[in-house]
Amino acid sequence: MDACTGPAIGWPKSATFRTGDIVGIDVLLHVVRNIYENIPQDESRELYRVPPLIEEMVKRGCWAKRRAAVSTSA
Repeated sequence: MDACTGPAIGWPKSATFRTGDIVGIDVLLHVVRNIYENIPQDESRELYRVPPLIEEMVKRGCWAKRRAAVSTSA
């Protein structure tokens, strides 16, 4: 997936999943929700619909390496 959503389409090398792992999917969820809500007429809007799996992962606290780093450094 990251090979298809990274530099191949003009996004950073970290692409989708690595970016989510770095910043945390809770942050990624917030950003994607914000985009979705603010582009009601955009033809690409449905690309920004958050998958239920991501919603559930955030709800359960499965956030990423960022959270682990914060938890272990405190």
